[in-house]
Amino acid sequence: MQKEVVNFIPLYYDFMFKKVFTENPNLLKRFLITVLDLDLNPDRSTINILNSDLPKSKLNEYNKTVDIVVSINNNNIINVELNGESYKSIKDRNLLYQNKIQTLFIETGTKYNDFSNYFFYQLNLNFGKSNYFKDKNFEMMDKDSGEKLSENFKILFKSLDYYSNLYYNKKEKVSIDILWLVLINSKDYEELENISRLIMNKKEQDKFIKDVKDGSMDGFNIHEWEKEKMDALVRQKAKEEMEEEKRIALEEKRIALEEMEEEKKIAVEEATKLGLKKGIEQGIEQGIDQRNIEITKNLIQLNIPNNDISKATGLSLEEIEEIKNLSRL
Repeated sequence: MQKEVVNFIPLYYDFMFKKVFTENPNLLKRFLITVLDLDLNPDRSTINILNSDLPKSKLNEYNKTVDIVVSINNNNIINVELNGESYKSIKDRNLLYQNKIQTLFIETGTKYNDFSNYFFYQLNLNFGKSNYFKDKNFEMMDKDSGEKLSENFKILFKSLDYYSNLYYNKKEKVSIDILWLVLINSKDYEELENISRLIMNKKEQDKFIKDVKDGSMDGFNIHEWEKEKMDALVRQKAKEEMEEEKRIALEEKRIALEEMEEEKKIAVEEATKLGLKKGIEQGIEQGIDQRNIEITKNLIQLNIPNNDISKATGLSLEEIEEIKNLSRL
């Protein structure tokens, strides 16, 4: 009997991440505390799922839709973003999100002196070939002294593919935070089950796998996932076409420069040859003229008529008279 093929939508797809982890808040809490290395006990901490749509404060403000925002113990505000876009294209967006989240989720009436009680984390989970890098952690600080402007503001980028590669190539046992990141990057149910078994008890794992399967069979999720895959293919195709056009333009520029250099080389060689030829010709002409002058002087001393001197040397009568006058000086 042929085995039934069950559709699988990975957890790094934002709809799936939100669906599965909002239905398993305790797992989400452990995941965040572990990956962010927070000094908190998951069993003694509380978690609240906050809004995913950040309201505009004015009509023409840039729209901000976050993947999932949670608070742990009410004072640790964490925005989780799952990004298939390249790391470079989302850096500025992080600042927009973080600034809005800070103003939204600090309780009204909070004094400036109490800001230190709040901690804000922007956790980016990046996936895809264009997002293979080691962790990038950002804090605001003085560039010379390293003094931090704030202790409660961090933006972190983690490459899921980097940690998957680390896990499958590392011989010794990896830490729990790496296992959580590999779990998010699971490509099929077999991998999902193998990794979840290492970080969940049986009851948690059974519910977690069931929620992933339910989400993967949801018509809306399937439609959006297929659309996102198609959009990703279109973006990749457009990127490849742009890179190919850039490569062709650079190649054409290189060929044009080589042709210009070759034309310049030929022009220099021809100019050099022409200059040598003219120099030789001028030298010969100068030599002949000087020789005729010397002959003319000798013929003048012998009182040879100017007409005969002109025939012998090719000099004009005027030139012969000029030589005579110079000889008298």
